[in-house]
Amino acid sequence: MELRPFRVLFPYFNGTVEYSSRLKGSDPQWSAWSKKTERSYTNLPAGKYTFEVVARGNNGQKSPLSLFEFTISPPWYNSILAWAVYVLVFVALLYYFYKRQQRKYLLQHTERLKKQRDRYEEEQRRLQYQHQLEIEKSEKEIIRLRNVRLQSEVEHNNAVLASNTMNLLQKRELLNKIKDEILAVQDEVEPEKRTRNMRRIIKIINEQLEINDDWERFSLYFDKSNNDFLKTLKESFPLLTPSDLKLCAYLRLNLSTKAIADLLNLSIRGVESSRYRLRKKLLISNRSIAVRLFGRGRQHKRE
Repeated sequence: MELRPFRVLFPYFNGTVEYSSRLKGSDPQWSAWSKKTERSYTNLPAGKYTFEVVARGNNGQKSPLSLFEFTISPPWYNSILAWAVYVLVFVALLYYFYKRQQRKYLLQHTERLKKQRDRYEEEQRRLQYQHQLEIEKSEKEIIRLRNVRLQSEVEHNNAVLASNTMNLLQKRELLNKIKDEILAVQDEVEPEKRTRNMRRIIKIINEQLEINDDWERFSLYFDKSNNDFLKTLKESFPLLTPSDLKLCAYLRLNLSTKAIADLLNLSIRGVESSRYRLRKKLLISNRSIAVRLFGRGRQHKRE
């Protein structure tokens, strides 16, 4: 800050006048005596000052001390009002940066929560997919085990059916052989008593050949392993006789004509005639059901 120069005049002295001054609060000591009547100060800080000056003449006589007090106000940017504005601006900036950081934190927190939610949903979808795969795998395993069990049951029923069929064939063959042996003995023995006994034995054997216990057990296992073949056949062709049903079962097993003849106690020609009559009944009643039950072009072996 630059002030107007101090101008001092002392008209009490004649001749040459010298001056010495001091700005109290700024100059550490009095200035040297000089004829200059002006004194300038620049860049004085704000505050209160006292300007002192003394004059002397040629004879060395000094004037009384003259004082001039003045005050330098601070610049506008260093005033109380300015500092109040500075404080308000600083507080406003602090509040602005605080709210800005708060919004930034909220945005980051919201983004982090969104990412966590997305990860959680993705994990839930993955777990649900794995659970679905496990369920499907379990269902497939259950179906596989069920099929294995059903296959085992079918194989068991087929084995039992084959065993019963073989036992039945062996029994029939044995009984027929016994019958043939007894007939041979009958031809060789002459007494009538033995003849009657032989005839009674033949009658008993013939009665045994007509017993249906083996057939009932056979038909039970046969239907279990062949999807109720005989039951469906009875419902589709109600006019079939028990002998026809037996012949259908043996044909379904693809037994030879000789084996069927032994099981039905018929001759081979009788079996052929029975097959012909059965074929006419099935094809006349319902050809489509007959084809579904026995298949197309199924060949039957004679021996």
